[in-house]
Amino acid sequence: MTCHVAARCRWSPPSSSGSTYLLRTFALALALVAFAACGEDPLSPPGTVSVQIGTVGVDGDPSYDVRAAGKLYTTPGVPATLNITGLHAGRHQIALEGIAANCSVVGSASVAVEVQSGRSLPVNFVVSCVSVTGAVAVTTSVTGGGSDPDGFTIQFGTATPRVVAAGDTTFYVDLPGRDYPVTLGGMSSNCTVGQNPRSVHVTTGVAPRDTARTTFAVTCTPLTSGIRVVTQTTGADLDPDGYIVAIDVLPTFAIPTNGSVTKANLLPGGHSVRLDGIASNCTLSGPNPRLATVTDGNTVDVAFAIACAALARIEVSATTTGVDPDRDGYRVVLSRNQPIDTIAVSAGGTALSDRVPFGTYSITVTDLAPNCEVSGPMTRSVEARASIVPVAVTVNCVTLERIAFAMFVAQNWDIYTSKADGSDQRRITTGSAMDVEPSWSAATGRIAYASGYFGNSDIHVVDENGASIALTANAGRNLSPAWSPDGARIAFTSNRSGTFQLYVMDADGGNVRRITSGPVSAMDPAWSPDGTKLAFTRADCSSFGCLGNIWLINADGEGQAPTRLTDVNLDAHPAWSADGSRIAFSRVNQCSYDYYYYSCERNLAVINANGTNLMVLPGDAFDEADPSWSATGARIVMGLSSCGYYACSDHVGIRVVRPDGSDPVTIIWGRTTGPVFRR
Repeated sequence: MTCHVAARCRWSPPSSSGSTYLLRTFALALALVAFAACGEDPLSPPGTVSVQIGTVGVDGDPSYDVRAAGKLYTTPGVPATLNITGLHAGRHQIALEGIAANCSVVGSASVAVEVQSGRSLPVNFVVSCVSVTGAVAVTTSVTGGGSDPDGFTIQFGTATPRVVAAGDTTFYVDLPGRDYPVTLGGMSSNCTVGQNPRSVHVTTGVAPRDTARTTFAVTCTPLTSGIRVVTQTTGADLDPDGYIVAIDVLPTFAIPTNGSVTKANLLPGGHSVRLDGIASNCTLSGPNPRLATVTDGNTVDVAFAIACAALARIEVSATTTGVDPDRDGYRVVLSRNQPIDTIAVSAGGTALSDRVPFGTYSITVTDLAPNCEVSGPMTRSVEARASIVPVAVTVNCVTLERIAFAMFVAQNWDIYTSKADGSDQRRITTGSAMDVEPSWSAATGRIAYASGYFGNSDIHVVDENGASIALTANAGRNLSPAWSPDGARIAFTSNRSGTFQLYVMDADGGNVRRITSGPVSAMDPAWSPDGTKLAFTRADCSSFGCLGNIWLINADGEGQAPTRLTDVNLDAHPAWSADGSRIAFSRVNQCSYDYYYYSCERNLAVINANGTNLMVLPGDAFDEADPSWSATGARIVMGLSSCGYYACSDHVGIRVVRPDGSDPVTIIWGRTTGPVFRR
C-alpha cells in the first residue's frame, strides 16, 4: 500500500449545518484509518533522528546535505551531528547528498529508519576521501671534498626560484596531480650534478596524501684559488695583538702584525678584503677595504702597510703631606679634548695610565678628601714625548673638620658626629625621641637640635659628652635651631603664633624674641658670620610643602625691613660662607608635578650676599639640600635624597663638594639628613 493521503487528511471544526458536520466527521475517520494504514499516528508526539557523519582519509568535504521527510538539511561541519526533529512515527528514508567528487560513502548513502514516537534514533554515515593534491620534497646534497659557498637555486615549475644550501630540503605543497619540471641552478664551476633538469610526478587520489621526493646529488672538487693577505707594520709600539681580516665580510680570521694568512677555495671573481683591529696609534696606508680579483686555480696577494707611532704612558706619583691624609687616594683624569683615562693612585703611591699617542694632554686631580688640596693647579698640561712620562702630584692635608648630622639607626633618628670624610662616627643622642636638624657651635662645642622628646618638636642642646637639656617646651612646633657665631644665642623657627616665624633666644633658652611676623611663613634661619643678620626662607606653605625665596633680616628684628635675595619662589635652606661673602641654598631643579615642593628634585645654588652672581651648581639625579659651609670655605656639605614618583624624601647619604660644585665626594651612604660643619 502506498501512503500519499497525509496531505489530504484534514479535519475542520463542525459548522452549523448538520449534514456538513457528519461529512467532515466521516472524512476525519477515514484520515485516521489512512494514517494508521501508513504506520503513522498523527496524534502521537514526533520522533527525532540523530544523524552522525564522520570522515576518514584526506581532503575531506567540509559539509554535507542530509535529506529526510522531503526536506534538505546542511551539516554545520565534519565530523558533525545533525538532529532532525518533528518526524512522525513510522518509516523514513535518510539520505546523504552533496558528496565531493574525491569522497564516497562507506556503505549506503541512503538508509530507511523506523521513527518511534517521542524517541531519538541514531543514523551513522562514514565518508572516505582521497587526496586531490600532492607535494614534492627537493633535497640537495654535496660530496667530493669541495663546496659551493653561495648555495644553489631551485626552479620548480613556474614558481619563484628559491635559494637553498647544501643539505637543505624544500617543499612544494597543494599541487594538482601531474608531472613537474625541477631545475637546480647556481652551481659553482667546481661542482657537477646528475640529471638536471628533471621531472617529478605528483600522485593524487590516495590516502594518506603522497609526497614525491627527489635529491640533487652535487659533487664539488676542492678549489686551489684563493687570497694571501700580507701585513707589513713599521714604526714604534706596534699593535701587540695583530689584526683581523674579513673577506667578503664573513668569515673573519686573525693575522699577525707582520705576517701572512692565505684563504683558499675562493670562487673566481672579485672579493672584498678588509683589515680591522688596528690600534689607535697605527695608521693604514691605502684604501680599506680593497678589491681582489681571483682567477681559477691562482692565489692573489693583498698587502696592507701599517705605520705605528710611538706611545707614551703617564706615570703619576702622589705625595701627601700634613695630617689626616686622604684614606682612599685620588683619581687623576687624563684628557685630550675629552677624558681618555682615569688613573687611580693611592695617597703615597704610583700608577700608570693606558698607552696614549705622543702629544699634549691635561691631567686633573679629583676625588680629594675635604681637608686636602693639590699643591699648585688642580689641572695642568703634560707633554707625552717618551715611553714613560713621570708626573708628580703633591697633596697637602690639614686636620679634618667635623660635621654633625642626623642618622636613622635601630628604628630611631639620633644626632651623630664624624670627621668630614665620614670616618670616626660618634653617636651623641641616645633617647627614644626623634632628634634631627643639628647645629654645632664652634664657640661652645654644644649641638642644638630639634627633638620630639616631649611629644612635639622642641629645641634641645647637648654637649659633646651627651648631656642634654630642653630649651623650649611650647605647644607649637619649634624647628631648625641655628647658633649665633659667638655661641650666645640660638635662632629657630616656631609656629606658636599660628604660622612659622623666626625667633631668637639666649643660649640657656631665656629672653625669647620674635623676629618676623605676617601671614607668610619664615623658616630656616642662618646667621651671618658677624652675627648681625639672619638669612631665611619666606614661603607660602601648603600640603605640598613650602615654596619660597631667600630673604635677609637684621638679627634683632629692628631697623631695616627684610630684603629679598632671590625671586623665583623655589628656594630654601640658606647657609652663609665663613667669610660672609656668599650664601648657598637649595633650589628646585625639576618637578614631577608643577612646582610641588615635595615632588621636586633640588640642586644647590650659590649667590653673593648682595644678591649678585647667582650660580646653580651641577648635580645629578639625587635631591641635594641642607647645605653647610666648612670653616675654611673650601667645601660645602649637603644631604642627598632619592626621588620617587611622589617625593624626594628617601634620605640616602651625605656629600661634600667645592663651592663651584666640582670634585663631589659622597662621604656617607645611609639614612642621614641635615649635615652641618662645626661653625
